[in-house]
Amino acid sequence: MPILEIQTNLNADALPSDFCVKLVEMSASIFKRPKHAMLVALSTDERLYAGVDGTDPVFLMRVINADAFEDADENRQTIKALSDFLSGEIGVPEKSIRIILVNAPSTCVGISEGLLADVIQERQRASNTKPPSQE
Repeated sequence: MPILEIQTNLNADALPSDFCVKLVEMSASIFKRPKHAMLVALSTDERLYAGVDGTDPVFLMRVINADAFEDADENRQTIKALSDFLSGEIGVPEKSIRIILVNAPSTCVGISEGLLADVIQERQRASNTKPPSQE
């Protein structure tokens, strides 16, 4: 977790070949998560309509994260960073980018080990039972 879902009306060939790799690196930094915890789902050639005649490039990004997005200032920073990345990497005008931040309660997220809330609780218990480091 987090999951970044992107839909665009651009053709896959219009995107840099390392787009998803760079997006994972950048978003892992934003969310302070390891890269292996990030998931990017990219759908190109979508029928998305924007602009006066519907020919403008469009990016719709949905960011889903467990127990997140409670702070408006942090959300502004997150949206700015993601928007800057998309417009910088692909050259899509910022007016054509929509970003939706979705807070998914960890009690509603399943991962390979089971319910994310249970995994978090188990990790917290394990970190509380570790002996203090000897310095």
